Amino acid sequence: RTEASVLRLGPHIAAGTANLTILREWFGLADGLARTFNGSALCWAPGAVVLGLDRLGDYLDAWDARNEVPVALLATFRRTLDGAVQSNGLGFFTGQEFRIEPQLVNGDEDALARLLFRHLFYAGRQEKTGQLAAPGGFALRLEPSENRRFVRVWPG
Repeated sequence: RTEASVLRLGPHIAAGTANLTILREWFGLADGLARTFNGSALCWAPGAVVLGLDRLGDYLDAWDARNEVPVALLATFRRTLDGAVQSNGLGFFTGQEFRIEPQLVNGDEDALARLLFRHLFYAGRQEKTGQLAAPGGFALRLEPSENRRFVRVWPG
């Protein structure tokens, strides 16, 4: 039984890490290796994701069926002490995480966090304030923090 293994991309492939095709192949290869060596979970360190192999197949099948950014495999979301929700994993792709400000946190922010992750994954690094429509139809303001490490998400 293998307790832990690390699968890293070589420099010739690492440049395309944000490419969904390369990521899909990486996850498929990691799944195959883990099963071959009787592993029990897959870890995606940039997003602090730990996923049991029993669930990984379902996520990979859904990824193939919908061909969209597999947020559950790439990111986690956590509440901060002040009540905001912050991403962990987006920074690997864009250099910035996002922060849903407390005014927008009302218990169903998971769908909003997934929408924001997908949007920012494709949009890339945010250098100026922008807007996005939330699932409920209201406007969101996406504003880079002063140090540019976060995209702060506000109403409006």
